[in-house]
Amino acid sequence: MTPLEKLCTEYRENARLKEELDAINEGLKAEILLLMAGADSVTAGATKVTYKPYKTRRFDTKGFKEEHAALYDAYTTETEYMRFTVK
Repeated sequence: MTPLEKLCTEYRENARLKEELDAINEGLKAEILLLMAGADSVTAGATKVTYKPYKTRRFDTKGFKEEHAALYDAYTTETEYMRFTVK
């Protein structure tokens, strides 16, 4: 196995472990929410848990582009970035 293959294998394994930990945390979150019984905030010892809705406003890019194509084109810029993938 080449050094690149070894590193890529380790990278993929770490990504898999990260997904596994995320799934475990989602399960823990569900259990915590059950114990909160619908409350917005609960304190247990030194731990405080909150679960509240937050509102945000987002710009509807797709709708704006459909209704104002010329303005959309005038104010958008093309950007370039690097994408890293390991398969």
